[in-house]
Amino acid sequence: MREVPLTVRADPRTGVSAAALRAQYALGIRVREALTRAHATIAEVRRLRAAPNGPGAALDSMERDLAGATRGDGGELVIPRPGIVDKLAVLAGRVDLGDGAPTAASLAVAAQMEKELAGHMTALARLSRPR
Repeated sequence: MREVPLTVRADPRTGVSAAALRAQYALGIRVREALTRAHATIAEVRRLRAAPNGPGAALDSMERDLAGATRGDGGELVIPRPGIVDKLAVLAGRVDLGDGAPTAASLAVAAQMEKELAGHMTALARLSRPR
């Protein structure tokens, strides 16, 4: 097996600066990390709901905000509106497909979703503490 150096260069047709591409990459990483935290939070919500003597129904609105899901009469998941995970996933797709610096709107959505997620994570930590 032979090793050959590889040089990666930006497509000159786009005219996008290296700084813009770094900003796009940084936002992509930020959104991916927020998605990871959101999925972990949803898993913890569901674990706590299933626990005996757990907070149970107190977690329904949190799961709805995170996953966009509610519980039907039979306990099945119903998805009436997008949750934080859905919004982050759409944002991740837009950032990944972009060819330049993130827009102010993308940065604002990311910041808002991170803020909402942090609030749910703090609330969940309070509910998780032994009583």
